[in-house]
Amino acid sequence: MGDRQGVDSGQELYRFVVQATALQAQSLLFAFDSLGLQFEYTSPTHPEEAHSFVLYATGSEERSTLRNLLAAFPVLQLTDELYPYDRFAWVEKWKESYEWSQLSARVAVGPDFRPCPYKVPVAISMAPGQTFGTGVHETTRIALRLLDTYLAPGMTVCDAGTGTGILAIAARMLGAGQTVGFDISPDAESETAANARRNGVEFEFHFGAGEGVQGQYDIVVGNMLAHELLPMSAFLRERVKPGGILILTGLIEDNFDKFEYLFFDMPVPASPTGWKSPTLAEESSFIVLEKRWENEWWGGAWRRRS
Repeated sequence: MGDRQGVDSGQELYRFVVQATALQAQSLLFAFDSLGLQFEYTSPTHPEEAHSFVLYATGSEERSTLRNLLAAFPVLQLTDELYPYDRFAWVEKWKESYEWSQLSARVAVGPDFRPCPYKVPVAISMAPGQTFGTGVHETTRIALRLLDTYLAPGMTVCDAGTGTGILAIAARMLGAGQTVGFDISPDAESETAANARRNGVEFEFHFGAGEGVQGQYDIVVGNMLAHELLPMSAFLRERVKPGGILILTGLIEDNFDKFEYLFFDMPVPASPTGWKSPTLAEESSFIVLEKRWENEWWGGAWRRRS
């Protein structure tokens, strides 16, 4: 959607203002980070007030693209207008909001225009403002921590919906062997390749929804929303080797109770009272290893039975 460092001072800048409900805001926050959209967010001081987002587009083509993207989301109100700006001041303000973050004893993530301040073996350098996410969203952090926990050197990895490639890049930097990523975005291949080069690694990329991905992997990771993960459930389960691990993130509290039952194709109990993880049942081919939360987002790791 446009790196603000690349703004041509001769191009017009448009400001979009989005008003959303609390539930709509959860989806927007995840989607904007996943797509790498830089935005300003204001949470309401009272429950009845709307959540507010401000985004910017450079030039008429980017304005049209952003309009079409936002039209796919239910919101309370959407407006856009021509917005005057000082390019130098914009770039400096844009950079101020990006800092390095240490996620575990081994892993840190941060912007490529600042040196990593942490002494960690895996410092993942990203370029904020590119087509996809920067790796700072809660679900990305959960996925990175789970990868750090379960990935051993030489393991094979499949990254479903790779986006920026940050999870595949992290896997390679943590010592993974064959690593494959796929994504339906037409811009994903160039972006993942650029980020991989930035971090001195390589991985295999396939355009599409996994059609070109064959075989099975020691770890399969998917950082997507529930409505994106569920249609792919059979495919993702099958890509995990017997004894391998499936890492899923991008989930919110609202879908916690039923998600596993639906994803692992298990009957949903009539009452939530006393529900247990369906992956503890003998008839399931997966067992739950752990679940982690950050704010309203959660994810987990499941092992396929041998």
